[in-house]
Amino acid sequence: FVVTGEDGRKIGILLMDTQGAWDSQMTADQSATIFGLTSLISSKLIYNIQKRISDDKIDNLDYFTTVARTALAGVDDDPAFQHLEFLIRDWEHYEDGEDLGQCEA
Repeated sequence: FVVTGEDGRKIGILLMDTQGAWDSQMTADQSATIFGLTSLISSKLIYNIQKRISDDKIDNLDYFTTVARTALAGVDDDPAFQHLEFLIRDWEHYEDGEDLGQCEA
């Protein structure tokens, strides 16, 4: 869809769900390829993680970013990973009704 920015410019928005990476149906190379291609065409990327950021998730992100950066070798256009956010869902130390300040680490 298209929205108009504060400066009057029209901005095209494409929302994509790239399926769960590292599921039992995909190889590591397939997951990395999907993440890499998605990151190259996205101005904002949300890395959706369940419960907590663990070492294996950081290792996966490192693998993903390495593949994407390799694909960009020699390209001088916009950088990959223009805006990367982590979404941690089902945080296990969060009680209903609590706000972020009350969440235990």
